[in-house]
Amino acid sequence: MRSNYLRILEEAGFECFLVTSKSHFDPDIDLFHKSKVVDLQVSARRKIGTLFTIYKQIAAFRPNLIICDIPSRVPQCLLVFFLCISKLGLVAIDDVVPHDKHDAPSKLVSIMQALIVRQSAGILTFSSNSAELAKKKFKDKSVFAVPLITEISTFSNATPVPQNQKKNFAMIGRWSEYKGFDIGADIFDTYLKKHQSGSVLDVWCSGIDSPMFDHPNIVWRSTKSFTWQDLSKVLPTYKAVLMPYRSASQSGVQNLSWDAGVPCLVSDLAGLVELQPAHLPGIPLGDIDAWTQALFALDNQGAPDEIAIVGQAFSRSIRSKENVVNSFLVAVETVVGRS
Repeated sequence: MRSNYLRILEEAGFECFLVTSKSHFDPDIDLFHKSKVVDLQVSARRKIGTLFTIYKQIAAFRPNLIICDIPSRVPQCLLVFFLCISKLGLVAIDDVVPHDKHDAPSKLVSIMQALIVRQSAGILTFSSNSAELAKKKFKDKSVFAVPLITEISTFSNATPVPQNQKKNFAMIGRWSEYKGFDIGADIFDTYLKKHQSGSVLDVWCSGIDSPMFDHPNIVWRSTKSFTWQDLSKVLPTYKAVLMPYRSASQSGVQNLSWDAGVPCLVSDLAGLVELQPAHLPGIPLGDIDAWTQALFALDNQGAPDEIAIVGQAFSRSIRSKENVVNSFLVAVETVVGRS
């Protein structure tokens, strides 16, 4: 994902460098180039000594701007904090609050994250709704909303398959509690009890070793890993993708599903409803009747093709290249202009 943002900057004339745990700057590089941007991506398992070396390199390099995620471990927090002291850090955050209890940081990390935000030159979020939430929490910070870019262009020119030719439903993603795979299974099970549908829920879930559900109408498609290329042929044939997330500020699954012309049924979370057309609003997690009614409407053979066509066009309009480029360049140029 991040490489796409760097390409935007390079096309705009910025000199960009990707810094990882193994990076070493070329000594011939002009250390005082006026449009240098560093994208900092450091493994969470790097040792303090390695991180200190990276810090010295970047400090000597004197870039105009450093873009990085808010770290979740103490060593990386220290590295980013010292870089942000110079007001160079444009910090990217996915959410204002942790996704779930497994993502909640320790007290020490929480304090360090707060210090990083306080010292940063600005905050990037990936949806306008999330930006509004961040502005309320970080009132003295410049907050920028930049639409999420997905790497996969497989479906960029896809025309939706007619709804009456589609089969089944799907849930897709890496296993994490906040993605609500268990909730989706309960919703689908309830739906089948109310409506004797012949549909099946395909679960494409990576990151765990064994199926979570034992139900004849829930099919476990993956237990270790898969790629979007693996799904490129089957994804456009689904009637809808279920996303009963407990927490989210954006979702690559949602973006790619709409690109493939597949309707998404999502929780009523700020970052998700932003990409939903008016005829498919977010659904409260606790309203099982609303979820089953939404499934029934899309499972019906008479479901209009406009459900997918309008949603696809709406999602793409928000994430158009022009919108992404303009909003990202405004963020970067605003912060660089202050340095």
